[in-house]
Amino acid sequence: MNLTYAEQRALEIGITIAGGADVVLLDEPTAGMSKSETTRFVELIREVTVGKTLLTVEHDMGVVFGLADKIAVLVYGEVIAFDVPEAVRANARVQEAYLGSVLPSTGLSASDARPCSSSPDLHAYYGKSHILHGVDMRVGEGEIVSLLGRNGSGRSTTVKTIMGLVDGEGSIRLRDEEILGHKTFDIAHRGIGYVPENRDIFPKLTVHQNLQLGEKRAQEERRAGRFDDMYRMFPRLKEREHTEAGVLSGGEQQMLTLCRTLMGDPDLIMIDEPTEGLAPKIVELVAEYLKTLKSRGVSVLLVEQKLTIALRDLRALLRHGPRLASSSRARRRRCARNADIRKEWLEV
Repeated sequence: MNLTYAEQRALEIGITIAGGADVVLLDEPTAGMSKSETTRFVELIREVTVGKTLLTVEHDMGVVFGLADKIAVLVYGEVIAFDVPEAVRANARVQEAYLGSVLPSTGLSASDARPCSSSPDLHAYYGKSHILHGVDMRVGEGEIVSLLGRNGSGRSTTVKTIMGLVDGEGSIRLRDEEILGHKTFDIAHRGIGYVPENRDIFPKLTVHQNLQLGEKRAQEERRAGRFDDMYRMFPRLKEREHTEAGVLSGGEQQMLTLCRTLMGDPDLIMIDEPTEGLAPKIVELVAEYLKTLKSRGVSVLLVEQKLTIALRDLRALLRHGPRLASSSRARRRRCARNADIRKEWLEV
């Protein structure tokens, strides 16, 4: 079927309405859509659901506030707010749960060397859906670059395009060598590691066996040293060394996935939503691990929604594909304090 993603979603809703449903349940209906597609889709939903009850699971706050009469906010299975949109927007507990506290800059400087960069005309597509619209970004050696934006803005697509998992147009360079269009395994061997949002551990293998899968053949002579190094950085994994990965907690699985990627000794590691679904104490542990990576000279491209983590090293902000801002430490502080930017692109 030669339809765009937005058209496919519209068709699915049409089939549901045609079936005579009085209550329509929508799960992330606009995820992956461009801004223009989202706008048209919201208008369509309003039109076809007149007189019906609509329950929507959605992270795009523009969609939520454009459709909802009331909003329920869930955190770890608990409803922490249920009210009209403006009351939820002003709810301090909601702000804390979804964004964290804005922390001051760490004051750490970044190298001017650029192990990885994309051109101003980097584009990416899912079928007919245009997701990235000219992303321009650079990551320096030993630098953490946080990529902020709402769900569907193209953050995950950006890292997947760099990793060769999504076809792109334009240019992506690693240490001045073009890598756009290369196979994913080749990009990994050139020095880029990727920690996906869904972690992708092997549940029936032990912690140690999962780590072995992250090794590169050329590093076999340093095998013992690499394991010792990882276990020093993540002592909890040493305690669980012979445990099947499937029984680890969410935080432990996140540590394992990060550690498995580090076993390949990458120059740049891209981490997608490392704190998603983790308890606050584990979130702080992840933040400490990121600082450890930085101190070791590893470059990090971080997709993260919690400002507690991300605004320490914010460098780029995406809104449905195009880059809105790429900021220095000083501009990062202004971004954190800018009420319009926080409300439009980051907050509820």
